[in-house]
Amino acid sequence: MNLMHKTLLLLIFTLFFLNAHAQIVIEPLGVNDVLMQAAKEKNKSTKTNRSSLELPFIEDFSYPGPYPRNDYWADSSAFVNWDFPIEPPSIGVATFDGLDKFGNPYSTTFEEHGAADTLTSQAINLNYAPADSIYFSFFYQPKGRGNYPEFEDSLRLEFYSVSQEQWIYAWSAVGQDFPQTDIRFRQVMLPINDTAWMHNGFRFRFMNYASLHAGFDHWHVDYIRIDRGRNRFDTLYNDVAFLERPFSFLKDYQSMPYRHFKVTPPANMTDLFSVNVTTTRSIATDYSYRYQIFNESGQVRDEILFEPQPTVPFLQVLPITREVKYTYDAYPEDYHTFYTEYRLNTNDLNTQNDFMRIDQVFSNYYAYDDGTAEERLSLVANSGGFVALKFDIAKTDTLRAVQMYFNQVNQGSNDRRFFIMVWNAGTNRPGNIVYTSQEFEPFYPEGVNRFSTFVLDEPPVLEQGTYYIGWAQTSNFRLSVGFDKNINTADKIFFNTNGTWNTLVGEQGTLMIRPLFGGPDDIVASDNTPSNANKGIKVFPNPVSEHFQILLPEAVNTEAAFIQLYDLSGKLAISRNFKSQELIDCRQLPDGIYIGLVTLSEGSRHYFKIIITN
Repeated sequence: MNLMHKTLLLLIFTLFFLNAHAQIVIEPLGVNDVLMQAAKEKNKSTKTNRSSLELPFIEDFSYPGPYPRNDYWADSSAFVNWDFPIEPPSIGVATFDGLDKFGNPYSTTFEEHGAADTLTSQAINLNYAPADSIYFSFFYQPKGRGNYPEFEDSLRLEFYSVSQEQWIYAWSAVGQDFPQTDIRFRQVMLPINDTAWMHNGFRFRFMNYASLHAGFDHWHVDYIRIDRGRNRFDTLYNDVAFLERPFSFLKDYQSMPYRHFKVTPPANMTDLFSVNVTTTRSIATDYSYRYQIFNESGQVRDEILFEPQPTVPFLQVLPITREVKYTYDAYPEDYHTFYTEYRLNTNDLNTQNDFMRIDQVFSNYYAYDDGTAEERLSLVANSGGFVALKFDIAKTDTLRAVQMYFNQVNQGSNDRRFFIMVWNAGTNRPGNIVYTSQEFEPFYPEGVNRFSTFVLDEPPVLEQGTYYIGWAQTSNFRLSVGFDKNINTADKIFFNTNGTWNTLVGEQGTLMIRPLFGGPDDIVASDNTPSNANKGIKVFPNPVSEHFQILLPEAVNTEAAFIQLYDLSGKLAISRNFKSQELIDCRQLPDGIYIGLVTLSEGSRHYFKIIITN
């Protein structure tokens, strides 16, 4: 540790004792990174269908999203996801909040309130008579794993009258002020017997009113059903469905370095795994379940064939639990993605919620999180402090970099500097400091969920064992690090603002920090395409003094390649489109090591390291 780092730590500890009102705060997201990336990758069509949809209309949002499918919906500001709801009628919901379809706040004015997301159906043929007894039903939930809507916030449903050519109020719900208690999904049953609606071309729309400067005031809508021959007691449906995303088969992590996993594979696997199912029917329903695990070549490596399952109670969670006997295959390479397919075999109302595919990524990083943030965590302390996340490292290895998921607020970039820290194990808390990095400042790279990678200047070798990895800040500013509410490791999160380590109390979730291990060529890992890291492209010459070239795979569209080049502090040095083997000028850049990210037209990302010596 050099003199500057020692002086910094002494200053922090001196100022810590002056902090009387320090705390960790959990807040709604400033932006939705999933929607931001999806908006860049696809120009969403909002054209209406030429012909109206016929009954029955059933939508349960069980597909991956993040946008509503355009054969049913005419707009795309609601966020289709598997992560925000708690125990929905089936996997997937449409979420309404204060962020637009691009993932940005509707307003940059603090505390501005007003109309936010809208979900408008395509035209539906309701050319029926009142005697056909048409009912409109849906489920809704405030908050879930998001932010609670207050009394001034609302979710509203409107019907479109073809004859009157206007939208008319049909139903609404308001939030609640304190106490704010969690609410299960509630079902709403609305008769459609007014001739104002009973035309070909009927439409409906949900809309919410919320705080518009961040991801506040969540509502989740699920299982919309319109059909004839119903009545107000027709609240039970013959449908067995998956409920939520299952966890990894790994014991402690969602992902870990493959070379670390291979040390003792059985010890790194969980003993039991569960996948949750639910039903909207209260009587016995015959169904069966299977899963299959595939390697990267698509070969089945483990499976359970369809087995009959017990009756699921109405809107209750039934876990299907199995003993884990399989350990992932041993390969000499370090980057692998296995995937598991889960299926239900049912003869029910809706079969699209009977399938899930979950990837198991092995790369060079440890991750507790599933890659998506539902909230953000910040340290609020007058003179700064420390935040740390506990990791059990399975193999002696070099810590090359640390990834952090930053969430922007009001599209603002935080220019305050921080330091990455590593502590060894104390008594159920961080012990002595074993590493302090150079200064960094946040940056926000392109890509799904946008983890920022900070390469360490003097990477430490960490012996097998327990470590705490996090950051130090010397003043009161908010780094806003992603907080994954679907996986709870709150007992592994620590903060220190006055010389004493404290755990996170009263919250459930995990901090989105990922340590990266390996040799110099393993300096960066992608959170979504790790098997392609440093593969598929060639960079030459390296080192370089004036110009370098990137050779792209022949199969890609070379007109759409995009390069970003970062120095080791995380500052963006080059950002532009390029063609394969085009000369890229680096004469204006200072000498040093740079990290490059190449994004190809089909969405894959490739990292490389280059040394510039002018």
